[in-house]
Amino acid sequence: MLILDFTSTILDLYLSLFVCPFIFLPYPAGYPLGLFRFLNIPTSVQVYLGMSFIGVVAISLINLLESRYNKLCTITEDSKKRKYRRYFIAIIQYIFSFTFFAPVYFNIPDENYAIQVLTSELYCVDPEKFHNPYFFCLTLYPEIAIFAILLTIFLLVPQMLFHLIRSFKVINKNKHTSSRRTYLLRFKFMLALCIQVFVPMIFLVVPASFVVFSLFTRYFNQGVTNLSLIFFATHGGISSIVTLIVHKPYREFTIETFYRVKLFRIARDKFKYSP
Repeated sequence: MLILDFTSTILDLYLSLFVCPFIFLPYPAGYPLGLFRFLNIPTSVQVYLGMSFIGVVAISLINLLESRYNKLCTITEDSKKRKYRRYFIAIIQYIFSFTFFAPVYFNIPDENYAIQVLTSELYCVDPEKFHNPYFFCLTLYPEIAIFAILLTIFLLVPQMLFHLIRSFKVINKNKHTSSRRTYLLRFKFMLALCIQVFVPMIFLVVPASFVVFSLFTRYFNQGVTNLSLIFFATHGGISSIVTLIVHKPYREFTIETFYRVKLFRIARDKFKYSP
C-alpha cells in the first residue's frame, strides 16, 4: 500500500507541478508549463516519463491486490521459492511499465511538418501556440498511441480482476472453516480494498476514456481536454482521502495525530502568554 500511495503521489506531482502539460487533442501534441521546463529537460523525455509513471501506478495497484491475496490465503508452497517468483514477476511488470509506450516514439514526425498539419487541422487554435519553444508532437497517427494504451489496459485490467475475484473466492471457501468474526473481518477488508482501488480509478478511467475517444474520433475540445488533465491529476489526493475513510486504523491514527498537534499548540500558547 505504501508503494501505491507513493507512486500515486509522484504521478500527481509530476503532472500538476513538474510538467503541467497543455495538450492539443486529438493529436498527441503540446508543450509543458511546469518546473521541468526551466530545467531544460526535453519535452519528449517528460512525456515518456509521464506515461511510464502511469504504468508504474497500475503495476503497483496489481502488486497490492496480489499481496493482499497472499495475506488472506494459506500458501503451502515453499515461501522462498514463492518470494523469488514474485520478485521476478514484479521486475518484469515494472520493466513493461517503462517500455510499453516506446513503440510510439518510433514514428515521431518532423516538427515543422507537424506544425503545418496541426495548423491546418486545428484551425481554431492560435498558430502561435504551435511555435512554443517546448512544443512537441509525438505522432500524427493517433492510432499508434491508441494501440499502446489499449494494449496496456487489456494486459493489466484482467490481472486486477483476477486477484480480486480469487481473493473473494478464497474468503467464501473458508467461510465454514473459520469463525464468523474472521470471515466478516476478511470480507470487510476486501470490500474496503475494492473501494480504495476503484473509486480513485474513476479519476484515471474517465480522463483516459476521453483521450482515447478524442484520438479515435479526432474530436477537438480544448476545454474538456484541460478539465480531463486536472481530473487526472487529482487521483493521488482522492486515493489518500478514500484510504483514510475506508481503513479505520489509518483514520484513527490521522485523527489522533491532529489531536495531539492541537493539544501541543494549546499548551505552547498558554506557556507563551502566561505571566
